[in-house]
Amino acid sequence: MPLLNVQLLDIRPTDTPGAFLLFLKIGMDIFQFRFTVKTVPVGGHDLQLIHGEHVFERTFLTGPNISRAIAQIVGQVATGEEIDLPVSLGSWSPDPQLNRNWHHDLAGQRLPQAAG
Repeated sequence: MPLLNVQLLDIRPTDTPGAFLLFLKIGMDIFQFRFTVKTVPVGGHDLQLIHGEHVFERTFLTGPNISRAIAQIVGQVATGEEIDLPVSLGSWSPDPQLNRNWHHDLAGQRLPQAAG
């Protein structure tokens, strides 16, 4: 499978507190994913729990560097930090076994491209 460049193009809060929409460019296509952030107290400290929707988590099982980078950025945005976008997240190579149909699996997340 080919090596695909992954970029975070935009991150937007939704009307739901702690929820964000992320716009990722994977190869030549743009996809939208929902993430949630919940802060819980643990031992006198606040801990952020960051979750991507299932299809994101499943797709990037073979790209832990991508998942970690996105979780870090989502956490930063959730605490009010400004992020300069776009952010290159590195390259990802779909695993032939786990990600054989990744493009099909993400069809519902794909955004239409403007002609031109």
